[in-house]
Amino acid sequence: MTGAAILLVLLASPGAAAPGALGRAVEGEMRRTLARLQMPGRVKPYFLSYRIDETTGVYMTASFGGLRRFPVERRRSVSIDLRVGSRAFDQTHYVSKGEWDYRPLAADLPIDDDEDALRFELWSLTDRAYKKALEKLAQKTAYRDEHDIRDVPPDLSDDPVAVSTHAARAEVLDLPAWEERARRLSMIFRKHPRIQDSWVNMNWTTGTRYFLDSEGRSGDRPLDLYEIVINAAAQGPDGLPIFGRRRFFYRRLSDIPGDGELSAATEALARGLVEAVDAPLMDSYWGPVLFQGQASAEFFNQLFVRNVSSPRSLWIEDKRMEKYYPSGGLASRLGLRAVSPLLDIEDDPGLAVWNGEPLVGGYEVDDEGLSARKVALVQKGLLRDLLMSRSPIKERSNSNGRGRAERSEVVVSRPSNLIVHADSTVSSQELESLLRRQAGALGLRYGLLIPRLGEEWAQEENDVLAEPVIAYKVYVDDGRKEPIRGAAFANVTLRALRDVTAASAEVAVYNYPQAGPYRYSRGYVPASIVCPSVLISEMELKKTERKPMRLPYLAHPFFER
Repeated sequence: MTGAAILLVLLASPGAAAPGALGRAVEGEMRRTLARLQMPGRVKPYFLSYRIDETTGVYMTASFGGLRRFPVERRRSVSIDLRVGSRAFDQTHYVSKGEWDYRPLAADLPIDDDEDALRFELWSLTDRAYKKALEKLAQKTAYRDEHDIRDVPPDLSDDPVAVSTHAARAEVLDLPAWEERARRLSMIFRKHPRIQDSWVNMNWTTGTRYFLDSEGRSGDRPLDLYEIVINAAAQGPDGLPIFGRRRFFYRRLSDIPGDGELSAATEALARGLVEAVDAPLMDSYWGPVLFQGQASAEFFNQLFVRNVSSPRSLWIEDKRMEKYYPSGGLASRLGLRAVSPLLDIEDDPGLAVWNGEPLVGGYEVDDEGLSARKVALVQKGLLRDLLMSRSPIKERSNSNGRGRAERSEVVVSRPSNLIVHADSTVSSQELESLLRRQAGALGLRYGLLIPRLGEEWAQEENDVLAEPVIAYKVYVDDGRKEPIRGAAFANVTLRALRDVTAASAEVAVYNYPQAGPYRYSRGYVPASIVCPSVLISEMELKKTERKPMRLPYLAHPFFER
């Protein structure tokens, strides 16, 4: 068989039932660990879980009509959560000095179904996890005693035990067809000489995640994810970099749009970037801001989602590192107003589509083996609940099935499908008119319209909101739009969520990779946001502090010819 034919067989292999050799190895080592693992004079583990991913991935990149790379990866990996102490107090939620990488012990396993080889790796890794846990428990105990900390929530919640399984789903990927599709999309940038670099990534991952813990939970869930990322970069005449990106995330191949929609999105990205190249630089601004579509979704992601997720604070030995380990900042506002009274917000992992558009954030069982349920987070602007994993806080003692993590991340609470409802809405056209009226009432010549906002990963170290990718001045007198570049937000706080004064009747579906909370241990999980465009009464923007770079000395060779 050819390489492509072999790959199709791997991608089509079902994996819903736990494989025999792997299942025997994991269950055997768990039993042996719980029964016999104990250093003389030290405590035994009181909790152990194995999270195992089996995946096959295809990662292709095309640029300017040519295939740049095409690796194929078959992988089996494990993440271990071994705890010593007790449910009330164990070694977790503590960052020791110099610990920049707050992760569980994770490593690759043999991909062959050799039970002895698998048990050897699991034994070795579990032994390392146990020794590390004992050392960290001693450090955390000393920290508690030194700071005389007394009133603390438990480190692990007491939640129901369940077993779950999912049916196999096989999909066949026509690799030659997708190679050609990637080339065609990347060739669109040949029409735009102002763009210096561009590339199209197509990443296909198929596989299964297995979970087993010492309390009796077990299960599996699919890891299938299909991602198309269109990227482009340019520079203004002063050398300031301009970068644009458009992502498409799907759970099924059949959900991916046809060439027409993907080509139109690529062309729109290119034209938006070219328009920004010659746009004037942002000056200072203080007034109303209208977030449309993707920008509105990222507004809620970066300000709201981030602050109702992962509410448990960590004990951090080195105070200089606290900014790298943030916790959800809205936990203290339970029962109080957190967003505009116009809005209700819920998180629903049971949804698969919204008005015919697929959502990627849904799941039945989270990465701690717990069933997920819909959570009403905000009602009439009041914060009613938080996203919870098995890390309790004073305000919430149990999980609501939001424990999520990338392969080598610590499991924390994160969103699934976040739905933002507006109680009173207007049309998108009327929303722009409101922007102009509010700006005029403040004596301004224009208001700001932002249709695309940088993703969370693009935030500078001290940013609360990433910089706009595409932004326009909308003039009060005639409604004309003028593009600007180099804008950055200033002095943004969570108050912006309460300053939403209007919302559109139309809503956007935004599927995206949601970033973990810890800067140097950050992975991504698929999530979705459904939200209207929103008008914020007052925000401050300024010229970006990013520095320009030298322009290329020679013209792009294709366009020079």
